[in-house]
Amino acid sequence: MVEGIFRNMGLKVVEKAVEMLKKREEAIASNIANADTPFFKSRKVEFERSLREALYGDSLKLVTTDRRHIPNGVDLDEVEPTYRLKVYPGRNDLNTVNIDEEMADYAKTHLKYNALLSGYSFTLGMLKYVIGGGRR
Repeated sequence: MVEGIFRNMGLKVVEKAVEMLKKREEAIASNIANADTPFFKSRKVEFERSLREALYGDSLKLVTTDRRHIPNGVDLDEVEPTYRLKVYPGRNDLNTVNIDEEMADYAKTHLKYNALLSGYSFTLGMLKYVIGGGRR
């Protein structure tokens, strides 16, 4: 029973999303660091589509109540980020970094990251509360 609680699919999805957001933040940081590098092509990291397809794709979803049952079929290890280069030159030195766009992307990514971690922390707190028998 307890093993099933800690194998919660929702927590695994949050972990995967946080991992992908971290990769996005790294790409944004690289873009900002190279804002003045001639010929640098900024990268965007996208993963939401592949995560959504892994979770809600056309595959048959199974509910398991025992570890001997056939697994769900959702393999989050297969979800990988897609790196997209901006190829249109934004400036005369052919650098494609738009610092305003990068800062806005960083702010959005940081908010999503914090929201996911807050939800994750709340869920773990609830599990701790339940395991402790309702005592704090």
